[in-house]
Order: sequence, then C-alpha cells, then structure tokens
Amino acid sequence: MKTIVLAEKPSVAREIARVLGCHRRRNGYIEGPEYIVTWAMGHLIELAEPAACNQAYKRWTLGSLPMLPNPMKHQVIPRTKDQFAVICELCRRRDVTDLVIATDAGREGELVARWIIQEADWDGTVRRLWISSQTDSAISQGFRDLKPGSAYEHLFRAAETRAEADWIVDMNDTRALTCRYDTPLSAGRVQTPTLAILVHREDEIESFSGAACWTVKADFSGILGSLRDTSGSARIASEEQAQEITDALKGAAGRVLSLERSPRDEPPPLAYDLTELQRDANIRLGFSAKHTLDVLQQLYERHKIVTYPKTDCRYDSLKLTIEAAGHRFEAKAVEMKHLGWKQITGVSDDGIEELADHASIADLKEGDALAVASAEMKRELTRPPARYTEATLLSAMVHAGRFIEDTKLKRSISGSGIGTPATRADIIEKLLSKYYVEREDRYLKPTAKGRELIRIAPEELRSAELTARWEERLAAIADGLERPEHFSRDIRKRTEELVEDIRRSKRLFSPDYRDAPPCPVCGGAMMKVQGKEKQEITACQSLSCGYEEIDGKPTKKVKAMERRAVKQFDADRSDPGTTTFADLIKASQQRKEKKRRS
Repeated sequence: MKTIVLAEKPSVAREIARVLGCHRRRNGYIEGPEYIVTWAMGHLIELAEPAACNQAYKRWTLGSLPMLPNPMKHQVIPRTKDQFAVICELCRRRDVTDLVIATDAGREGELVARWIIQEADWDGTVRRLWISSQTDSAISQGFRDLKPGSAYEHLFRAAETRAEADWIVDMNDTRALTCRYDTPLSAGRVQTPTLAILVHREDEIESFSGAACWTVKADFSGILGSLRDTSGSARIASEEQAQEITDALKGAAGRVLSLERSPRDEPPPLAYDLTELQRDANIRLGFSAKHTLDVLQQLYERHKIVTYPKTDCRYDSLKLTIEAAGHRFEAKAVEMKHLGWKQITGVSDDGIEELADHASIADLKEGDALAVASAEMKRELTRPPARYTEATLLSAMVHAGRFIEDTKLKRSISGSGIGTPATRADIIEKLLSKYYVEREDRYLKPTAKGRELIRIAPEELRSAELTARWEERLAAIADGLERPEHFSRDIRKRTEELVEDIRRSKRLFSPDYRDAPPCPVCGGAMMKVQGKEKQEITACQSLSCGYEEIDGKPTKKVKAMERRAVKQFDADRSDPGTTTFADLIKASQQRKEKKRRS
C-alpha cells in the first residue's frame, strides 16, 4: 500500500520525491515503491465568486449588499483544474491508504492542503510533515517525525476563518464603494492601509514647509570635525550664532577630549527572506517586487539555495571628540582589519570618512593639541520626507505596527506586519494596475484617484489596526482559545455596519484629475496616468462608461465595447453617418438603466 504526499509547489515535490526514492514521473505526480508525491501549484481551491453563492449577487447593486453567504462555497481555480483532477484520481486509487500534508509549514500552507483534501473527498488518514528546510536531512527527519493531521486542526480553522473574513470584508466594501460612487473602486484589509501609507506620505510632502538651519565644520590638521551640541545635534537655528562660532574658531587651538576605539566583528547577514531580497533587488537593480518574485521562483526551480561565507568582517567603529573655542566637535572613522564576508559580497564601506594622508585618528590620544586650520558654516534646508520606493514600502508593510498607537495591538503584528512575503508584491502591482499609484522614476506616487479613495474609505479600512485586531483573535483560534464562529459572527456584523456607512455617506468622490479632458463619450471625468511601458493612459472614471485611450488612441477594450454596442443598437441605417460611437454607448447605457429600473 502507498502514501500520497501533497506538496505545495512542483519544485518542493521533486526534492521530497528524490529523498523518498520516487523516480517514476507521471502527469502531475512522481511515484515510488511506497510514496506518490504530488503537488498543489499554490492554491488549487479558492472561495467561490459571489454569483456562484447566490444569483442575486451577480449584478453589482447596493441593494444586494451585504453579501454574507453561509456556509461559504469553494471552487476549483480554472487554470489549475487539471492538477486538481490528478489529485482526485490519486485519492481514489485502491492502493492508497493515507496522505501526508507537505505544504509550507504555516497557516497558509495548511489552508492550501486542507481545502484540496476536502474538495477531493479524501476520507483516509492524514498526517503532517512540518519542516522549514528542504535539505535531505531535514526532509528525512521530518518524515520520521510525522504528526497526526488533527494536531493542526486549530491552525487550519484560523487560516480558513481569515480567508473567509477577507472575502466578506473585501468583496462587500469593494462593491459598496463602486456602486455608491459609480466608479471602479476596490478596498481590502491589506490593500487599503498600504495605499494609505503612500497617501499619508504624499500629504506630508505637500504640507512640508522647509526651515533653514546652519552647520559648522572645522578642519583640525586634516581631520574634519562636525560641531555637536550636548544632545548630539549638528543643527544651529540662528545664522548669527553660527557666524559667531565660526569667527571664534579662527586661529583657535583644539584639544583631544577622547578617542573611543570599539573593536567589532560584524557577522555575515542572515540568509535572505523574500521581503529582504525584494528590497535589495529594488535598491540595487531597480527590480519591482513582483519581478524579483518571478525571478526567484525560476531560480528556485532550477538551482539549490546557497548561503553566505561564515567568516566575520572585523574592524575598529573610531570616535574622536575635540574641544575648540569652548565647543565640541566629533569625527568618526572605521579602520578595517579584515574584510571577511564583504570580500565575497562586494559590500562597500559606505559612511567611512576619508582621512588625509598626514593625519590618522588612530594615532591620537587624549590631551593632544590640534590646530584649527579652517572653519566654515553652511546653510541648509530641512528636507521633506522622501516618497516611498518599492523597497521602503515593503519595509513599511513589514513594520506597519509603528503606525498603530495601541501598544497591545502593535505587538500583535510586530513580527508580521500587513500582508505576507508572498502577497506583498501582488498588492503593490494591484495598486499600480488599478491606477491608485503610479511610478515616478523609482518612486511610488499615489494618483488623484488613490488619494480620493483613502479620503472616502471607512477609517477602519485605512488602518493597519484592522489587521492587528484580526491577528490577535486568529492567534487565539490557532491556539484553541477562541471559537472560529465567534470571530466570523463579529466580522459579518461589522461588515453590515461598514456597508451601511458607505451607503449613507454624504461624501462626494471628486478627485482632482488635472490635465485630463472630459470623456468624449459620456462627458464624465477622465484620469491620466502613466502605464508600465511609459505610455500615457487616459480612462473615463464612470463605471457605466469605461472609455479609455492609450497615447490618444482608443484601446482594444473600447473597440470591443463599440462592436457590442453596434450589435445592440436598433438605429435607422438609412443615414449611417449620423450614428457616432458616443451615440452607440449612450444608447447602450440608457437600455441598461431602463432595464435596471424595471
């Protein structure tokens, strides 16, 4: 008799199959004497679309909200239905007695496997492989330590409850906003607070009013020191005070107050996780988070994972404090002893100040006299905060807890933030594809539509606090301390309230679409954005219209709309020149409105 092993990805399945001695490759699985290893290709099952739950949900109307199907329905993802069929066939084999879940060791991995098992009608024994490494020894040890599937039942319930809650909140609020404001809008537990982070930064930039400050530096025989006050700040608020200090330094003698030497061993960085890799690839290579994920997946499929060398980098962080004319100056330098792992990675010694050939901080000692060769003051302006890049936005998503004031809630997402390493890239791409955000060189800038969405969206959706409150309760469900149905009941009740808030809202959706002409079809507002290929996209924001142009020409979508309208338009063909595209679209809209009212 044989055991099915269900992995999450084909690449992981191949590694497990090799270790278990499975070598016969078949369509969708690899078979051996004792095991049949198959895979899920990520999710194979998802929560069903609204129309599949209830025909009343097929049309987008405020009257059909909220959508609260109970129980929730599932559906096989169309693009992976063939692989699901393979797994179903394996589950029906007479020579199969049990199944091992070998999906990723975590909440999402548990959900991937359990939904497949449920939909495949598997009723045999279930055991769990729980490993975080794909080395041969880890796989072998993991199979020696298989746990009963029941040990992870609470984890699965937490995962399923989270997925259902996301469906309920995201689907309802997206439809409510879209129908209320007659423009395609979307909201989500992760997407909306991520957009809010970008919008908040843009507001800070626009409201920023720069202030002047001054700094003073002195050259002590080749060692450049910066003036610091007792709090360590280098800024001087008054030009008169800066000038007075500079004048006092002319011809003054300096004295070394202290020289601190701190020998350090800098260990090699930890192996990359996905978020760190996406940040570095964005900074160093200009890759988007999604592109990095795609490249990594290809590398993961074809190559083994490598690690950094283990030799430490050794250096001395040197800090010199000098007193001159009654003021303190600081100079810093790093004296490299051994490059270690930096020899391999090529990491530069950023931040190390160059010292003149005739002077060395390391040779000084306390009490040494230093002459002030020159001193200068410099006027500077405080700078506004920088826009987010993909790298810094990923960091902000990971550390979203810093935007939360409540200490307890802050702790609940301190280790995870909003989104997951696997979904954050998709969230950023979604914001771009829906024209809530656009790229400006390597920076991400919210569009007028994105900023307006944050203004009209319920406050609860804009904050990472929603995720924090969820995580607190989901952790309790995973530990068996809270019943999933209690959480689900509260989510449904709150969703009803959110939909009602949107329905009764007196706010108007009025983004400032600058430099965009009115829609040639319906006369409504048009938004102009830059596409992925640097093309200019102009799109009507009326949901009932949908007209759009790329570089001044109607898109394929518009041409398809025109063809449909021509088929439906019952016009007098005796003078075809009187029928314009706008006439066709407007007639189609009138028919839809008449049908809706009837």
